[in-house]
Amino acid sequence: MAGKQGSRSAAVSYTDYAIGDFIRQAQSKPWFNDTLFVIVADHCASVAGKTSLPVAKYRIPLIFYAPHLLKPGVVSRMASQIDIAPTLMQVMGMPQTGFFGASMLAAQQGEPRAFISNYQDLGYYKHDQLIVLSPRRTVTAYAIDPHTFEASPIAVNPELAREAIVYYQTASTAFKSGMLRFPQPPAFLAQGAAHGQS
Repeated sequence: MAGKQGSRSAAVSYTDYAIGDFIRQAQSKPWFNDTLFVIVADHCASVAGKTSLPVAKYRIPLIFYAPHLLKPGVVSRMASQIDIAPTLMQVMGMPQTGFFGASMLAAQQGEPRAFISNYQDLGYYKHDQLIVLSPRRTVTAYAIDPHTFEASPIAVNPELAREAIVYYQTASTAFKSGMLRFPQPPAFLAQGAAHGQS
């Protein structure tokens, strides 16, 4: 166990160094002042827990870094990775259409919710409750302590379960049918391709 902890600490230290070194090198480039860097994680180490989807292990950092474009600030609103792209588009002053998520900076926002998953379970976290959709149409629910994120099994809230199913089923259908595809590449991508940029 000590070896694993030591390796994890070394990995975190190296990641911190690598990001810092990358930013330092980028600062010398002519495009630095016009670039928005996005740094985000997937999930924390060791996602095993009392539930198949331990909420605390899915709390991840998200950093938008552009000292010449953005003012320093912190957004504490709960969100998911699917909300990053529309947030990025809003920051850049571009249309947010074609995304399943929502901007974290939108003036009008719905109730905070988050989506977490592993290779077979799909989670929907809202109102301090976690709905878990598993294979064979199995639905379980947990009360999540908002401070410790400890999970306690509870009866499934039918309304919240239906909401979770609708979100995931709609996303799956939209993806498979191509509904979320851009009818044509956004202008900024087309311009980049025209100039031989990637």
